[in-house]
Amino acid sequence: MTDSLGFRMVFVAPGPNIGRPGCVTTLLTDIKRFANMKKIYAQALAAAVMTAATVACTHTPAPQSDIDFVSVKAAGAFSQDGTAEDLEAETDLRIACRLDLLMPSRIYGHDITPLRDTIQNIAFGSPEGVALIQDFFRRSAEEFGYAVTPLELTEAAADSIENTSSALTAYDGFVEVRGYLELLTPKVLSYAINYSSYAPRAAHGMYGTSYVNYDVRLGRMITLEDLFTADGLGALPEAVRKKAIQMRGYIGRTDITSLPAGDNFTLSSDGDIILSYQPYEVASYAQGEIRVPMPAYEVDQYLTPYGKSLLMGE
Repeated sequence: MTDSLGFRMVFVAPGPNIGRPGCVTTLLTDIKRFANMKKIYAQALAAAVMTAATVACTHTPAPQSDIDFVSVKAAGAFSQDGTAEDLEAETDLRIACRLDLLMPSRIYGHDITPLRDTIQNIAFGSPEGVALIQDFFRRSAEEFGYAVTPLELTEAAADSIENTSSALTAYDGFVEVRGYLELLTPKVLSYAINYSSYAPRAAHGMYGTSYVNYDVRLGRMITLEDLFTADGLGALPEAVRKKAIQMRGYIGRTDITSLPAGDNFTLSSDGDIILSYQPYEVASYAQGEIRVPMPAYEVDQYLTPYGKSLLMGE
């Protein structure tokens, strides 16, 4: 369903086997099935969440799953006003915008409003991001330096942008936001929000990934302050710097003197705390995102009791 300005949002219900006890190992397989499932069009994420269909691991109907997700997709396109005249081109340059989020809708009956709000704040700068996606697309396109006008998209064009990142290369520039599961275990959900963009005729694009971590047992966000003591947080930057030096053959030279901006980190299934630095933050653009894993057993003296319990089972 495409509106008069060519903007479209699509909601897809979660597939079978997601979120029932013992089903974590089947999650990624089920996510891949989304593309083949019937699309559900709705006006708000809440409506999609309320109508999302779920079934149990046994493939028998269940009224509620323990962990549910809703796939949210949106597409938009704009022309950059005046670029044809400025660049002596036949037409104004065009910007494509793409959104592809796998949003949590239920986690063991917890109130996950803080989790969803945090994801949307990172992705769109507002906890009401899903309702404001079109405005977000416009603001993002205008950051390239020109006023923009929405382009009317055909169904085929919207489908192409929504479902294939490669479709963005048919435009002069693009903005893309993706949200996906980095990790899901019986203890932890780590969620990634990736933002990438290319300004028309720029030397290269920009991108970065931010992470949100959530304790699925207790229904609470996980921060570095939860995992490390005050003394541990003070000692952590030096520990990360030394670890990065050990990894120099793999990640190259870095200039790490502090924790990542926004305390950006994710977790691994082995209990590693992975500090993630964006391009240009501590190294050259060519080196990309710098991820430095800190095994829990190497920093256990700095962990809080909660941190040891979560990461080491103590």
